[in-house]
Amino acid sequence: MPGLQSFCIYAAIGIVAVFILQATFFVACFAVDQKRLEDRRNGFFFWIKYSETEFVPSSWSQKSYFQAVFDGFFSKVIFTTVGKVSQGK
Repeated sequence: MPGLQSFCIYAAIGIVAVFILQATFFVACFAVDQKRLEDRRNGFFFWIKYSETEFVPSSWSQKSYFQAVFDGFFSKVIFTTVGKVSQGK
């Protein structure tokens, strides 16, 4: 079936193209953002540059909310009798 064969070829080319895009473009974007962070520039208004005394990280960015939820809720559920039985041991 030539139609199915050509579809598979186009799908494979598309998957390879997406892989190359992720391996190059997004890594480059992260590198540019890291340079912005090291240069102490604002995330939204990138032309604003902060001095060392002027830049104060937000309290929201300094807390690990995922860790707090895991410690406060999931650890209590996992270590109950029901949680231990559902693990299969």
